[in-house]
Amino acid sequence: LELASLMLVQLRRWSGNFFAVALYPWAVVEMLCCLRSPAYINHFWTHKLSVRLYNFSRGLTEVIERFVFGSRPWKQKSTYKSIDCISSDFLWKGWSYADIALDVSELCEQLLYVPFKPRLAHASNSSLLGELSVLSPRGRWDADSNVLFSLTPFAALVTNQAIHKLVSALLGQYVITSALVWASFSCSNENEKTASAQVFHVDYDYLDDIKIFIHLSDTWDGDGALEYVTGTHNRTAKNIWSSGPIPDAVVNSFYPPERHAFFTGPMGSVFISDNRGIHRDSPPVQTQSKLALQVNFSRSQFGSEQAYASIRPRLSPDWPSFATWCSAMILDPLAYSLLFSRS
Repeated sequence: LELASLMLVQLRRWSGNFFAVALYPWAVVEMLCCLRSPAYINHFWTHKLSVRLYNFSRGLTEVIERFVFGSRPWKQKSTYKSIDCISSDFLWKGWSYADIALDVSELCEQLLYVPFKPRLAHASNSSLLGELSVLSPRGRWDADSNVLFSLTPFAALVTNQAIHKLVSALLGQYVITSALVWASFSCSNENEKTASAQVFHVDYDYLDDIKIFIHLSDTWDGDGALEYVTGTHNRTAKNIWSSGPIPDAVVNSFYPPERHAFFTGPMGSVFISDNRGIHRDSPPVQTQSKLALQVNFSRSQFGSEQAYASIRPRLSPDWPSFATWCSAMILDPLAYSLLFSRS
């Protein structure tokens, strides 16, 4: 049975490589169209398929990739060893604690008055974070981006130069694909866990997705810390291939508990991960929860933009954070080119 399972994994790798090579010219044409017209990515639904094929089959297509995008800086040890705020084993682990001191107290105070929207159908449409506790919330609740982005402390964290220096060293040229705040609560069944990202999965939305997580609450065992299976971002070390939810039993059968890392820490702690590795928000126990800020980075605009277009706010001069956003965009317009709605 074990031999048959390994043969199936290898067959899936070969089939993925075959289809990626066959479709790669089409994916390159898409990428060139994106470079010429950024609005193109808002309307072309096949991006998700293209990016997943690209990431699913990386390895065989890396030679072509180097001609199109250039080399990946974070695979050059001389570059990645110079990043002293993350651990030296980030390359093979796929995640690291980032030794960056961030003050999130002001943002946490203002978040009490930001509407949060549930991902579950049973819940009310929205509620202020400060009122959520009386609703016995379940699953994941996301902060309303139109209000969240207007907060100056949120803008200050997303544009923080220490974070951008770290990402630049890892990715070279990069863009922010999304920035969000969410709260995680316990769920009552598997459907709720799936809707709330509390099941194991991998992210294939953009090319070489790097994510920064900032704890906005003290997050310890049982609070819903991000759970990451160490080393599974590496194609040669991955035994499970899936673009959907992965059952716990399947993950545990291939990767023992010592491979599972939990991003725990006090409010303000920072973690970085390559989320092509297997991960999830670990389900919080009842009465416990987590509040976190997440910023996603990619080295290209090429990606599943249609999945994020609906949550992108429109930059408004009426926002208290307007000057902070404008200052950052003047310094690096490409990095923020996907962050706001173009409508």
